[in-house]
Amino acid sequence: MCHNDFGPWNLVWVDCLPVGVIDFDNAAPGDRLDDLGYAAWKHLNIDLLRLPVAKQLRRLSVFASAYGAPADDVLLAAMDTARRAVSP
Repeated sequence: MCHNDFGPWNLVWVDCLPVGVIDFDNAAPGDRLDDLGYAAWKHLNIDLLRLPVAKQLRRLSVFASAYGAPADDVLLAAMDTARRAVSP
C-alpha cells in the first residue's frame, strides 16, 4: 500500500520530529519505490534548493538509508518519475 502523497505537509511534527502520518486520501496499492521516490523528491527539495551535488547526494543517502534502500540510479529515476507526474 502506498500513501501517494508522502510529503512533509502530511506528517504530524512535534519538536521538529515526525510523530504521525495523515491524509490517506490518495492511498492505493502501488510500487513502494514510486512512493519512496516521491517522498525523497518532496522531503529533500531537490529541485528547489541550490545545493552542491555532494551535499544533495549526502542528503539522499541519509534519506534512503533511513528507509533501508540504496541511494542509486533506480531511486533517482523514481524521483524523476514523481517530478514529471506532478509537473509535466
